[in-house]
Order: sequence, then structure tokens, then C-alpha cells
Amino acid sequence: MARSRDLGRLRGTVPRRRPWHRELRADADLLRHPRAGIPPVRVRFLVWVLAASPARRLGSAVGWFYFAFTGGLPTLGSLLASGTEPIIGEYTTLWLSLGIVIAGGLLALIGLRGVSGGDRLAPHSTTTGQSLVASIAIAFQNPRVGLGCVIRIINTAPQFGFLVFLPTIFSDDLGFGTSGWLRLVFIVGASNIFANLIFGIVSDKIGWHRTLRIFGCLGCAVSSLLLYFLPQTFGAYWVAALCAALFGITLAGFTPISVLMSLMAPEKKGNAIAVLNLGAGAATFVGPLIVAVFLGPIGAGGVTIIFAGLYVVAALCVHWLTLPPESQEIVEKGLSLSDLDVETHHVIDHHDNNTTVTGDASR
Repeated sequence: MARSRDLGRLRGTVPRRRPWHRELRADADLLRHPRAGIPPVRVRFLVWVLAASPARRLGSAVGWFYFAFTGGLPTLGSLLASGTEPIIGEYTTLWLSLGIVIAGGLLALIGLRGVSGGDRLAPHSTTTGQSLVASIAIAFQNPRVGLGCVIRIINTAPQFGFLVFLPTIFSDDLGFGTSGWLRLVFIVGASNIFANLIFGIVSDKIGWHRTLRIFGCLGCAVSSLLLYFLPQTFGAYWVAALCAALFGITLAGFTPISVLMSLMAPEKKGNAIAVLNLGAGAATFVGPLIVAVFLGPIGAGGVTIIFAGLYVVAALCVHWLTLPPESQEIVEKGLSLSDLDVETHHVIDHHDNNTTVTGDASR
């Protein structure tokens, strides 16, 4: 009799295999998280924004870019799907999304025709294969770019690590339930959308390094600790909501890292942004890996402290993200990165028809 009860409990713990279309639908929910995916068009569009925008306003340009990106893919995209799926079904919603993507592509082709910054960025002597290899080699050839990649990993590694154990803590331990946890995830994303724009503009005013160090790295160190410890101390949902909003806001403090990566390698800005996105992808498994290694020995609180420590390390590393002379001149003259001749490393000022040589052209 006891054995029958034990078998019944074990049988109850084995989840039934859901139909394949339900599995696909559940997996698709992962894409609703801000910056969870890295579509190729996003990378290309970001490189174009960095190449065409005046260097003095790159922070604002990148802020607007991430405002549009996070507002579109994870926010309006999931909102549209949640509204159409119950009415027209999953597959028709997929066809509708394809139509929207095509419309957006046509809008870009027509509206951005002839806009500067969209020409070839690599030297004409560089082949596609060489450019692909350079996208990896630049992290070792230019240590500042490699360090920027590490900072980008630290940016969202804790965010993905939190997704491993915080759902259980907020849903079960604190009693907020699954819906309460999902609302907290939405709060993180919603606050991040507008903060991207704000910190992009602020970084142009007070400095990219200062914004990244104070609001991004140190801000996330504090907000990550608050996100875990404060709700457990007070047990109130509004406290958890405020902490979630603060975490989403401070995550946006990392917006200037895209600007610094492009300016640290102005002649290979496309390769530098490729390394930046490599860091974004690596963060999706580095965070859960840290949780897998340390959750058992030191618990969720200890893992959270490790995450906060990583943000402090990133703040110290910002000191070494210095800009080369040619990038400094581009910023001082209010030019764009497209004004740098990638063949000779000359800065070309089209306004006064004066070409200035900066650095060693034989590099």
C-alpha cells in the first residue's frame, strides 16, 4: 500500500509531454525578454547608427536605438501576439508577424535610401573571410575591445542568472505567484525601455565613461542586491516592484558601452560591435553557469553577492576603456566615424575640406 502511494507520487512528478506546438509556443516566450535575442538586422543597424551619427551625440543615437529595439521586439511584439493569438490563432499570428517584418524592411529600404554611413566600412582590400576572422581577432589584438566584451558579458549575465532562481523565490517563497513574477519581469523590461533613451542622452552630457561606471556598473551592483534582499526583508509586493524597476533602469546605464566599443576601434567598428554582441550572447550562459556552480554551496543570497561583485569589477575595468587619438579628434570636431579613412587612418573633415593625419598611418 505504501509502495503504491510512493509510485503514485513519483508518477505525478513526471511531466506529461506537451504537444509539439505547445512546446514551440512555450519556447517562443523566451523571446519576450528584453535583449534575449540578437537578430542580425539589429547588429547591422547598430553599426550603421554608430557610423553615421555625429560622435558627440553617439550616446543619444544609441539610446534611441535601444529604445526602439526593446520597445519593438520584446514589448510591442509580445503585446501584439497576446492580442491576436486568441482571436486568429498561433499560425495566423506568425504570418501576420512576417507581414510586419516585410513592411518594416520596405520602410527601411525606401526611407534610408542615400543616407550616409551605409557604405562599405572595411577596407576594399579586405575579403569577407578576413573580416570574419578579424571580428574575433580584434578582441586579442586590441585588449580594450576584449575588455569591453567582458564588461558586456557582466552587463546581463546576472539578469539571465536571476531567471534561474528568482521565479521560485518570488512565486513560491514570497507567495506572489506566477502572475506576480511575470509582472515583475514586465516591470524590469518596461523601465529599461525609457531608461535606455534617458541614459543615452545623459551620457552625451556627463560623459560615456562616467555614465557607464556610476549608473551602469555601480548602479546594478546596488540594485541587484536590493532586488534579492529587500523583498525578502519586507515581504511586500510593491517593494519588489520598486526594486525590479530600479534594476531595469540601472541595466540601461550600460548603453554607452556600444559607443565606447566603436570609438576604441574606429577603423574596425563593425568588428568591434561583433565582439560586443558576442559578449551579449555569452551572457546568456555565463549567468546560469554561475548559478549552477555556486547555488548549492552558498545559496541564492551568495550568488547575488557574486553578481554584485562582478558589477563592481566592471566599474573598475571602465578605467581602461580609453579612446585612441583619432577617435578623440572625431569627437572634438563633431564629426562621425564615417569621416575616418579606414585605409590611411586619416580623419577627413568634409566641412572645411581639411584632412588631418592622426596617429601612425602604417599601423
